[in-house]
Amino acid sequence: MEITLDQVLSILPPRPLDCHKGDFGRLLNISGSSRYRGAAVLSCLGALRSGAGLCVLASVPDVCNAAASHLSEVIFCPLPACKKGYIAAKESIADLKEEISRADAVLFGCGLGNGQHAVELLEFLLENEDCPVIIDADGLNALSKNINLLRNTNHQITLTPHQGEMARLCGVDTDDIAKDREGFAARFAEKYGVTLVLKGRGTLIAGKDGKLLINPTGGPGLAKGGSGDVLAGIISAFEAQGIAAFDACVCGAYLHGLAADRTAARRGRYSMLPSEIPTDLAEILAENGR
Repeated sequence: MEITLDQVLSILPPRPLDCHKGDFGRLLNISGSSRYRGAAVLSCLGALRSGAGLCVLASVPDVCNAAASHLSEVIFCPLPACKKGYIAAKESIADLKEEISRADAVLFGCGLGNGQHAVELLEFLLENEDCPVIIDADGLNALSKNINLLRNTNHQITLTPHQGEMARLCGVDTDDIAKDREGFAARFAEKYGVTLVLKGRGTLIAGKDGKLLINPTGGPGLAKGGSGDVLAGIISAFEAQGIAAFDACVCGAYLHGLAADRTAARRGRYSMLPSEIPTDLAEILAENGR
């Protein structure tokens, strides 16, 4: 079954006139490294444009400085960096523990970099979180090294892999995933009790209860680094606002693709940039009273 705009709008209510930032969630975004600064910026931008009341970025100083120059609205938790420019896991535990305890949702992995630091950070997060966790990009690569981490948490976990990341999670070839995308997505979500967004043409949203929906929006213009970071931020913002994981993924995938379709119409599929998608997302939400 395909997602529709009416379905999305039924999940996202108009905001009451009497409200404040605390009503719309505190998102903790553990993302970025010296080499991949833009991923953190794009995921924060997606989250803020999707209504998160507060967005806290926990990352190395290089990333925090880059984000501060683009987004005045972000709160920062600077973390020590190792020589490679990644978050120094052991030295960051104390600061992260406090931020995790205050979060309504945690996004983990955008531009984090591959390495043991990511594995250690993910293990710590899943042992200490008490809120929904959304794992993307390098966080998924870290998870693939210890998939049993998913069995040790009772909280809401959302995974947002592309086809290659899904293959690593399942321990198969990408060709295997391509031949049975729906089957792999549904089986994985049920087996590990997660919500899964398998990105690609006809992005799939699979629930832990066996429910499976197809997203009809989006196109070739999304085939550019950074698009997935924006999507991860959108989904995370919805979960931080208290929307159930499956519904947050339905809304995030559909609106991200619909906004990207508009961006492509304005800029062209060759030239559109992921950083432009949130502008079109804002217009779609405004047109529908959101």
